[in-house]
Amino acid sequence: SDKIVRVEGNNQDLKTLAADTALKVGAGHAFFIFFTGAFPAQILPAIKNIPTVCQIFVATGNDPLVVFIAESAKSRAIIGVGDGPVVDCIENNNQRKQRYEKLKALGF
Repeated sequence: SDKIVRVEGNNQDLKTLAADTALKVGAGHAFFIFFTGAFPAQILPAIKNIPTVCQIFVATGNDPLVVFIAESAKSRAIIGVGDGPVVDCIENNNQRKQRYEKLKALGF
């Protein structure tokens, strides 16, 4: 098969970001979705319902992410994604309340 990056979208900057990311990762049968104006949890159910989607590694607004790659002589594969900073404390009651309020506002 062709070893190319295919790109679709309605925002040229986000299409460029997705294409550049896919090319850097270089793993076949992987796709990257970048969007603005929504939260990942809002579109995740729709993506999960696509029959050809086998695995979702991350759905986040956190930046930066680290993509862990396995590589052989003929291929590359994504084996995981590092999302967010190393944690160093436990959520307190005020933080929990803020998190619940945010989720409720999003309809969760």
